[in-house]
Amino acid sequence: MGILQRFSLDNALPLLSVASKTLRGYCTVANSEAEKAIAAKLKAGLTGVTRVEVQDTSGGCGAMYRIAIQAADFKGQSIVKQHQLVHKLLADDLKQWHGLTLETKAAH
Repeated sequence: MGILQRFSLDNALPLLSVASKTLRGYCTVANSEAEKAIAAKLKAGLTGVTRVEVQDTSGGCGAMYRIAIQAADFKGQSIVKQHQLVHKLLADDLKQWHGLTLETKAAH
């Protein structure tokens, strides 16, 4: 019996899940200069920032980011308006990126 015959899809799924989690952890570059610059730009452009997390999710090449930000400026704003504020601040950066995952929340 060959190696492909020994593995069913049910056996492969847990292995793929572990591999995916391992790769995500490996591909993340924490606290790079680019991440710090993006965080600084957001803190400078928004009032009452209580939390900002910037993570390069492209393996360090700067093509994709995940940003989570909590700010007083978001209070009373819809999610769409919150995202528009962030997009406006990062307009020049966004032109160079392939993708962005954005989580915004109003500060209490």
